[in-house]
Amino acid sequence: MKLKTFFGIVFLFIFNVLLSAQQDSSKVSITELSLKDGATLKGNVIEENDSSLIFKTLNGLTVNVPLEKIKSRKFITGTVKNGQFWPADPNRTRLFLAPTGKSLKAGQGYFAAYQIFFPFAAVGITDNFILAGGMSLIPGATSQIFYFAPKVTPYQTDNFSVAAGGLFFFSPLNSESIGILYSVGTFDFDQNSATMGIGMPLSTTEGISEYPIILAGGEIRVGRSLKIITENWFSSPLEGGVLSLGIRFFGENLAVDFAFFYPLSGLPRGLPFFPWIGFAYNL
Repeated sequence: MKLKTFFGIVFLFIFNVLLSAQQDSSKVSITELSLKDGATLKGNVIEENDSSLIFKTLNGLTVNVPLEKIKSRKFITGTVKNGQFWPADPNRTRLFLAPTGKSLKAGQGYFAAYQIFFPFAAVGITDNFILAGGMSLIPGATSQIFYFAPKVTPYQTDNFSVAAGGLFFFSPLNSESIGILYSVGTFDFDQNSATMGIGMPLSTTEGISEYPIILAGGEIRVGRSLKIITENWFSSPLEGGVLSLGIRFFGENLAVDFAFFYPLSGLPRGLPFFPWIGFAYNL
C-alpha cells in the first residue's frame, strides 16, 4: 500500500502541475543553417539574393551569409523560452509505450526499440494517418511476435488532438491473436501535456472484452532536453493496472526513455518495480 500511495501522490502532483503550468515561451518555426566550416545558425532569413542571404539569429544578431558557405538549411520547430530555442520532442506521438493523440506529418517516420528486443517502426502516410509495426528479436525463441499499429488522428490543433487506432499481436505458431482498440486525446499546456484514453482488449477466440482499460498519462518538460513522464493503465473493474514514472532525454532527432513500472497486482517479493528502457530516432 505504501508504494501505491506514493505513486498516487506523484500522479496527482504531476497533473496539478500540468493544469496550472504557465511558462514564458512561444511556439516557433525557424531556419537552421549548417555552414561548411561546421558552424550552425538558428534564426530567420530576412532577405536573400543570388549570392547571399541576410540572417537574423535568435540572439538578435544580423549577419550576411554567402550562399557558397552554406552546407544545408532546414526548418525546425520548437519553442523559445527566455531567449533560448528548445527543440520539440521528437517522440511526441507516444508516452513510453502508449500513444498520444498527436500524429506524424506526411513523410515523417521513426525507428524505435523497447526493452531492446522489441523494435518498432512508424511512418506518416498523411498528416493524419500513421502505419506502424515490427517484430520481436528475442534470442533463442522458436517463434517471434509480430505487431501492427495503425493510428488515425482526425482532429489536431496546437492545444488538443484526438486519435483512434489499434495495437495487434500475432505469432505464426499460434492461431490466436490479441490486441487492443483505443481512442486517446492529448491536451497541451505550453511545454506540458496530459493524455487520457480508453482501450478495448480483444482476441480472435473471445472477441472484444466487455471491460475497458483506462489510460492516464502526462508529460512535464523540466529542461531544454528533459521531460518527466508518467503512463498509467487501469483495468475495469478496478482489479489491477500499471503505474509508471520516468524521464525522457531528447535532442532534435533522438529520444531516450528510462522509467520504472509498478503493477498494482504486485511483483514477486524483493522486486517492487521493473525497469523500462526505450529509444526512438526520427528519420
